[in-house]
Amino acid sequence: MRDKKYYCIVLFLVFASFISAGCVSLPPYLPAEEEAKLAREIRTILQGIPDQPEVSLEGIVSESGFIWPIKGTILEPQDPSWINIKAREGASIRAVKSGIVTFVSDDVAGCGKTATIKHSDGFLSFYAYNSEILVKKNQVVKQGDVIAKAGTTGRATTSQLHFRLFKNDIPVNPLNYLP
Repeated sequence: MRDKKYYCIVLFLVFASFISAGCVSLPPYLPAEEEAKLAREIRTILQGIPDQPEVSLEGIVSESGFIWPIKGTILEPQDPSWINIKAREGASIRAVKSGIVTFVSDDVAGCGKTATIKHSDGFLSFYAYNSEILVKKNQVVKQGDVIAKAGTTGRATTSQLHFRLFKNDIPVNPLNYLP
């Protein structure tokens, strides 16, 4: 059974790598005021996570690997650990692999509406800049399920998806895993 400390570590690693890498039109760090706000938000989120039994995801993971979360042009990459995919406002964003939704927020600092999905093989996928999140925390999703709509929340200046992959809590280049 995973406890709050586990989720705190995962969230910290996700946000720390996100903040250190930056986003399109973001500086590589957050101003102190925004960083403090993000820390308060993470503490609030973690306080609301009840202890739950682990859910086995083995039976719902596709054997075919990852799929693209959305069709679109990759905007000029700024970091090998993430990509921004240009998309029409409101276009469907799909789960790249089956898993369980571990985090949903309407206002992650600089990223706007954000969701993450944990996959059984040690991967975690991260979806930001969404105009709408269609899933709930702890919801099981299958590969290809529509989980969000593309948008311009956070600091995005054009409609797009900010996408990241983590393997065992370490950021990896999504282009090495997408078809």
